[in-house]
Amino acid sequence: MIRYRKILEMHFNGISQRTISTSVGNSRNTVSSIIKKAESLGLVD
Repeated sequence: MIRYRKILEMHFNGISQRTISTSVGNSRNTVSSIIKKAESLGLVD
C-alpha cells in the first residue's frame, strides 16, 4: 500500500527520498513519482 500522506510529510520535513522509500516500503522511483506529481499540482514546493 502506498502511504501518500506519509511520503509527502517526510518530504516536507526534508527527509531524503531514499530514506522515505525505506521507511514506507515503496521503491525510490515510486516515492519520486509521488513527489513530482504533488509538486506539479502545487501541493508541495
